[in-house]
Amino acid sequence: MAERSVKNNLITGLVVGFLIAALFSAFLVVVKEENKGVKDWLAGTFTHHWIGHGVLTLVVFFMMTLVAAKYCPPSSEKMLSIAIWAATIINLLVIIGYYVLHFPAK
Repeated sequence: MAERSVKNNLITGLVVGFLIAALFSAFLVVVKEENKGVKDWLAGTFTHHWIGHGVLTLVVFFMMTLVAAKYCPPSSEKMLSIAIWAATIINLLVIIGYYVLHFPAK
């Protein structure tokens, strides 16, 4: 039974890590577009801003997975699935919304 609990905690942690990292990534896209200093810092630190974007997103994912696996109670498969879909749709809306509002078609 303890093995199942550890597995369920890890699965919940991975999903929470994904949710937070995905939202972080979407908002980092907007921040990089709006703040040249952030984009330049990422490029200078990681040789290209997209490499820095990926590295920071992975760091957020791993950190949040570890924290959530330890402190979040296990969730049902249905709730985790809904959370994944919701985060994916929110990310899509954030990025598309930003580009539609800031770069309208001519």
